[in-house]
Amino acid sequence: MPYYPVVPVKWIRERFERAKELAARRSIRNLQIYQPLSTPRIC
Repeated sequence: MPYYPVVPVKWIRERFERAKELAARRSIRNLQIYQPLSTPRIC
């Protein structure tokens, strides 16, 4: 028996995707604030 708690892969994947989305959004916002001229427009 493993001692670590069993966590569904789906929960891990959803949490990872959410964290990655937040990180991307934060990085995009920081780039738009600090480097508005050197970043290509996404929208």
